Amino acid sequence: MVTPGFSASDEDWCIPALQDLACRLGERHEVHVFATTYPHRLSEYMVKGIRVSSFGDGRYTRLALMRQIWKTVAGIEAAHHDKPFDVLHGFWADQGGIVTTWAARRLSVPNIVTSMAGELTFEPLIGYGKRKRPIAGRMGRFGARSADILIALSHFHAHRIKMEQPTLEPRVIPFGIDANRFSPRGSAQSLDGQIPVLSVGSLVPVKGHAIVLQAFAIASKQVAGLHLHIVGEGQLEPELRRHVEDLGISREVSFHGHVEHHMLPRMYRGASFSVLGSYFESLGMVIPEAAACGLVTIGSAVGAAPDFCPEEFLSQPGDSAALAANMIKLATDCGIRKRLARNAVEKVHDGYVLEQSIRAHEELYCCIKSRS
Repeated sequence: MVTPGFSASDEDWCIPALQDLACRLGERHEVHVFATTYPHRLSEYMVKGIRVSSFGDGRYTRLALMRQIWKTVAGIEAAHHDKPFDVLHGFWADQGGIVTTWAARRLSVPNIVTSMAGELTFEPLIGYGKRKRPIAGRMGRFGARSADILIALSHFHAHRIKMEQPTLEPRVIPFGIDANRFSPRGSAQSLDGQIPVLSVGSLVPVKGHAIVLQAFAIASKQVAGLHLHIVGEGQLEPELRRHVEDLGISREVSFHGHVEHHMLPRMYRGASFSVLGSYFESLGMVIPEAAACGLVTIGSAVGAAPDFCPEEFLSQPGDSAALAANMIKLATDCGIRKRLARNAVEKVHDGYVLEQSIRAHEELYCCIKSRS
């Protein structure tokens, strides 16, 4: 597996879904992870039984990135000569795709690329995505087109890739949820408000927290007892806090900052429903995570949201009025909340459990290996 970043230790949840995938696969297969950028050290170490080789140096210049890519390819070649790989799997079509394509061609090994975010798309509302960037866009397209198989993380994601890159034919394999960690059973976090509403995501522009705040300001004036709990950290926190003050909802909004991954289930169980304001998601892990804990997510019709929530509770990204109306409908009808939560839990077990994702990846690996 090749990825820009991976856990630096057992306790580091750098990319939780990727760690879960690698470690669970590692229980039945030999998995070697190559990290091009993070951790910021040239080293080899173990994470939960998985061998990891990292090539990051803490620098993010174009020259440094190319050096990290070259070193990673060289590292893959050296490891392959020790014990040949059956499959190379790159995550993110730009860095992961470039490395696996380069190494696969030199070693005559099949390669798979999973597009993880917006490296193949562009969201004009906020300028998110790499498709129109001169260097990153070319890297992403090259990595995706050169892969033997391209994977998207949701049907929404596959449609967006196909719409903007018509020659690509991605398969859909979502990351799975560890049903032992995320489930309706277990303790719940005590959250302020008679109707606590949860919004989980990094405080960055693509997550649309400003839209969530605008919608919440409208809804909280019509529904007593609403309280918004924001989980996440990022560059926009000072701006969002000022926005809360300007909207006059300081008493009804709480910022929780970073919450450790293993503590998120308690947050989900303590809320009445979850809100997503994102302009783009390839999957949006918070959606199936919340669903597995018995919590429905309403909001933007992106990522996995259309698979978990009825269309009438979804809205177009950036539409705060529609989001507010949906918040009001859900907040004032406990029966609908319970029904949607039950449906969401069932949906997780229809294709979003970690073991199902593992089997789908294994079938793909066996198929591509037999063709090579």
